[in-house]
Amino acid sequence: MNLADEFSSVFKSAGKELHKQKKQRERDSRAAARYRPTQSERITLKDAVFHVLPAAMAAASGDGAYPVSARTLFYQVRPLIQEFTAAELKYHYFSQTLLTQYQDERRSLTGLYYEPRGELHEPHTGKTTPLISSYVPPDWTFNKVLYVEKTGLWPVLKEARLAERYDMAVITGNGYATEACRLLLAGMEENDTRLFVLHDADGDGYEIARTLREATERMPDHSADVIDLGLTVEHAIERELPIESVVRKKSLPWTLESQLNDIELEWFRGTRTGYGDGRGRSTFACKRVELNALTGPDLIAYIEQGLAAKDADDKVIPPPDVLETGVLSALWCSSSDALDELLSELIDRDKLLDTVAGETKAAVSTEAVAKRLEGNRPISWGRAVEDLVAEQFDKKALRERLTELLAEQGMGNDRGQPRGDE
Repeated sequence: MNLADEFSSVFKSAGKELHKQKKQRERDSRAAARYRPTQSERITLKDAVFHVLPAAMAAASGDGAYPVSARTLFYQVRPLIQEFTAAELKYHYFSQTLLTQYQDERRSLTGLYYEPRGELHEPHTGKTTPLISSYVPPDWTFNKVLYVEKTGLWPVLKEARLAERYDMAVITGNGYATEACRLLLAGMEENDTRLFVLHDADGDGYEIARTLREATERMPDHSADVIDLGLTVEHAIERELPIESVVRKKSLPWTLESQLNDIELEWFRGTRTGYGDGRGRSTFACKRVELNALTGPDLIAYIEQGLAAKDADDKVIPPPDVLETGVLSALWCSSSDALDELLSELIDRDKLLDTVAGETKAAVSTEAVAKRLEGNRPISWGRAVEDLVAEQFDKKALRERLTELLAEQGMGNDRGQPRGDE
């Protein structure tokens, strides 16, 4: 099979799959429109959501033309289920439970994505990346990752340059880590990156640390060696931090209870205060200390002490072969800067360019830019100019003129060419 036949085969296969998906969406939409439950028929919230999901997905995506966030899909599903149930649909239950169950029990929702909850801050590069499992870390930049359950603490860590001083990426989240975050951490651990977590001294904080390490119902195969830096109850008491009272409306996960010591159980189980949630379930008065109880200097000192206790204050130093590549790269940058400076002293660069820029300037007109944009609307006028200049620029003329100037300075070789490799 030649190359043309291979391309034809690929396109035909892709076309068939797209056509198949489109037909499936049309059938789902028609089925949703036809279905009407009888008065005697009982339909659960899950049944209602499952029934309208295909039609909602088709509407939200423009029949597969656009990707769809879980929240956008939620807003399409919510009015559709009102015809079948009076139960209120909560976004967390929809996005974290029902969508997962639907894709496990029925089929995957092509084009569905979850909005990133949290960011990864790289040391040294200044790059901040939305938290996605497909993130690829740069080589030899950091050897540690710290997950912080509170996004609001990042400005303090940034000001202290904690990431740079410890060659440590910092992930800031909003409470519990997402599946993408947990997958990312597990993958990094395989590359000998050490993992740490920082959390509040309360039941949720301890559970955040546990679910980063261990399997859950949604991720039964997950496992990662995540080192808990706290804040622990013991550390909070030692530092005499202010203790808050908080009402807990649900029982602690048994998987967490089995890992708590006596004082932690006392804090997080709490004291029963009655049946105050309106549904006959007990409520409990518990204790907690948040990370925010630490001042900025105390927070940085607390993290640094935890890292030192785990022998995690090392810096990244690459092996000899990588180091050699870095040396060559640094030499190239330094020599390039030195050559630019030397040429600036010997040659008027603006005048040099002006002597060979006549035809290029004429070719890059307002009309030419407008025509280029008409043929490629997504690009900016700046990109259009760059493309036109690259097409018109006469490198040969520039070299000839540069040779003449160098010869005038007594720097040409015997053949009137620039010294060195061209």
